[in-house]
Amino acid sequence: MITRWVSFCALACVLTLVSCNNDNSVSDQNHPTISLMKPAEATAGQADVTAHIIGTNFTGIVVVDLGPGIDMKHTTLMSPTKIEVVFSVRPDATPGPRQVMVTSTSGTGESDTVFSIGNNVLPVASFTLSPLSAGENAPINFDASGSTDSDGTVQSYDWDFGDGATGSGKTVTHSYTSAGTFTVTLTVTDNSGGKASSTKTVEIQNSVAPVAHYNVTPQSGNTSTKFAFDGSDSKDADGHIVEYKWYFSDTHRTEGKKVTHQFTRPGTYPVELVVTDNSGLKGSVEKNIVVSGEPPVASFSISPSSGSQSTNFTFDASSSHDPAGTIAQYAWDFDDGTTGNGQIVKHQFAADGTYHVQLTVTDNSGLAASTENSVSVGSSGGCQHPVILSPSSSCSGYNNIQSFRITQVISPQNPTIIVSSQVLHLCPGHQCEARRPHTGGYAEYLGDVQSLDACGTTVTLDQVAPLSTHYSPPTAGEDAYIVCK
Repeated sequence: MITRWVSFCALACVLTLVSCNNDNSVSDQNHPTISLMKPAEATAGQADVTAHIIGTNFTGIVVVDLGPGIDMKHTTLMSPTKIEVVFSVRPDATPGPRQVMVTSTSGTGESDTVFSIGNNVLPVASFTLSPLSAGENAPINFDASGSTDSDGTVQSYDWDFGDGATGSGKTVTHSYTSAGTFTVTLTVTDNSGGKASSTKTVEIQNSVAPVAHYNVTPQSGNTSTKFAFDGSDSKDADGHIVEYKWYFSDTHRTEGKKVTHQFTRPGTYPVELVVTDNSGLKGSVEKNIVVSGEPPVASFSISPSSGSQSTNFTFDASSSHDPAGTIAQYAWDFDDGTTGNGQIVKHQFAADGTYHVQLTVTDNSGLAASTENSVSVGSSGGCQHPVILSPSSSCSGYNNIQSFRITQVISPQNPTIIVSSQVLHLCPGHQCEARRPHTGGYAEYLGDVQSLDACGTTVTLDQVAPLSTHYSPPTAGEDAYIVCK
């Protein structure tokens, strides 16, 4: 294989590789012949075409000429019957048959039928950009999908963004680091090497970064708390926010203007919100969220539920528990000025009354919870309400009037009336009677109050004959009242 060297016969035939006659002319004996060229056609604008010329008598140093408009890049003698050439066709090359001329040490051969230049319709470069103007560092999308080639295909897309940066591809993204007006150039190349270009300008403005802000509800909690994070108060002075990203330091990440999150372990967690505006600028804010463990649950029973001053009550907090740990302390307040400690304790009360006993439990994380139960001691033992057997108003002249609702009647004649969730008070030593309100202006007699239980909620009536002709037995659900004189 002999690589092309362009040479000429000097007057003295200095280059011995070329056969010269005495008159310094190249011998034309056994001159080259050209039978075909593969490929037999190239198109205007086609670059880096590799072709093979087939013929005879290709010897020594060879020179190939394909005519005007074609730039020869490389010629290699492969064998006496084959030459390889690499060339590019200029876009303005004249189409039609071309004379192929091969000059070698054996002479010159020509052919007008083995090669021609075909017409290549150049591609059309077209592109869009979005947005048309943006801030510094904002991503801009460039799309050359509208570029076409009527007689082939677009093979490559090359971009010059006007700021010293370049790119390639049908769709690209680019950001400008400074403000100004930039000219963007797209160059497309078709499958025949034809090229076309298109330009547009893009305006880049000075940008103001957004300000990130968020609210969290609640501001602190425990491992069972579902925290709500709201970034709605984030602002962008010269545009709008397009993205909200949350970074929780327990490795969780999420997106959205409003999100929720639950922490699985106690601790202090920095939570960061990063917002991005339509110019691609970012702003961030970070707050610490304090998460405690889930508190314990306080619960206890009392045995017996009521009693006297001699009763030794048992207070049992065994039902208390801690979802995330263990209970370390049980503290009791017996509502009589005394306190106690322990899971199960005993206590006696020195005076009659109703006592509101409070239990406070503390777990191994220092979290506490409290609960309260009541116990009755003395004559009111077993009652749901403390009883003060004294009237709430004056007892003279029927002034002690107490309204109530009957919830149960034991028997219609000489009935016992049950009054639920209400305490009645009688005037000691005074006559009291029960009456039913009446719309006619007078009240119906129901009976004299014979007795009132210790709880003040059960009234026994004694009907005195003769009964009023308007009398009807009391019924559950109706309203009545007691007067004492």
